[in-house]
Amino acid sequence: MNNFEIRWAKENDRPAIINTIREVYNGEEEFAKMAEFFTSPLHPNGGPETTLIAVDKSNGNVAAVEITASMFWMYEGIPLKTQVLLLTGTHPSYRGCNAMNLIHDKNNEWLMENDFDISFVDGIPWYYRRLGYQPLELLPDLTAYDRFSLPRGEEKIKNYIFRPFEEKDIPLTLELLRHKAEDMLYSFTYDEKWLRLFALDYAEGIPENSDLSTVVCNLEGDPVGVILAYTKQCDGKMYMLDYVLKPGISHLDATPAVLEFLAQEGDRQMGVTGGCKQIVLPYDVNTREVLGDCLSNIEYVNKRQCKIVDISKFIKKIAPVLEKRIAQSPICGYTRTVGIQLFGHKKGININLTEGRITDVVWRDVDFINDALDIQIPYEKFIRLLFGVESIDEMRQMHREVNSYNGGRLENEFRLLLKILFPKKMSYIMHSC
Repeated sequence: MNNFEIRWAKENDRPAIINTIREVYNGEEEFAKMAEFFTSPLHPNGGPETTLIAVDKSNGNVAAVEITASMFWMYEGIPLKTQVLLLTGTHPSYRGCNAMNLIHDKNNEWLMENDFDISFVDGIPWYYRRLGYQPLELLPDLTAYDRFSLPRGEEKIKNYIFRPFEEKDIPLTLELLRHKAEDMLYSFTYDEKWLRLFALDYAEGIPENSDLSTVVCNLEGDPVGVILAYTKQCDGKMYMLDYVLKPGISHLDATPAVLEFLAQEGDRQMGVTGGCKQIVLPYDVNTREVLGDCLSNIEYVNKRQCKIVDISKFIKKIAPVLEKRIAQSPICGYTRTVGIQLFGHKKGININLTEGRITDVVWRDVDFINDALDIQIPYEKFIRLLFGVESIDEMRQMHREVNSYNGGRLENEFRLLLKILFPKKMSYIMHSC
């Protein structure tokens, strides 16, 4: 029997939300501090009003919490309205009472009503998979470099000035970060609010995280790059959130200087625990090439999962990019209604193409026996196509379920169409808060 009221929180619910999250995570104060931060004015788009709670009607207790925030991602220039689940959990006293499922149902309705494109969570894969989320590699794995295997930077650091990040640096940093994202399929969209969070107020109130956002200048004092980083006092690692240099600045020259600066700062901040032992860098093709033979290990970041709220609306939204791909391909002017049958959902998608333009996308029920469509593909594989993490040719080699309605293989016309519409391409979704 449903004894819960599912509603968006109010300011006076904050203490109960924070306490519930504390109990969810076995009394860990770090998570309580995170809940306090996510529901405060310090967070760009968080707050009580973006937090769903299940309230026990009999006593008013907060039984379960889902703290969310909205942000925008970009799909090759097209903004996508995205929700991120920041913290979720059910109070130990209410586990097994269906409270969180009721919250997810309410949230799904809200996502549809408010035209969201994507819902995103960084959490337990198998739990969220049953709610429609698919594990997706939207950020290349971080690389942890052994400090003493890095190129010597003692001489190169003398060629640069390092100063703390300031408000005046926001416009240049936004320009550099947007330029870096241009080659990515999906990317996080920095704006002034989000950059201020990550560069000036990151992890406010969480003592073991220390800000180290820095502007790299030449000896004349002109900015040539930006470092967004923080230290975790507990593990001797310096984590770089992002690192960008202006076009024309040599990574071969600047990167050793930047790493030497980070190592020295790490020693200063973490001297009590033995100093900086590793520097963990996000993916950057230039930096990875420069440090290619350094001793390193991979820190996997494969817990990130996404759900497309409405597939037909999503394809319509990104149609300008898809049409551009067709126009620049061997199938320019393609005309046909293509049916894609999704295993596991008893659903399919009809994409109507007229002279290379997408005129309609229809999400429809499919009778697998009497109503087979042109292309058969498991639902989770189609999502991987949409997110560019796997190519149709890779899928064909590994999965016999990816085929046309001839029982054997995917006809070349459809293979070519899917390859052009949904190419494999790297994404860079760095932040999840």
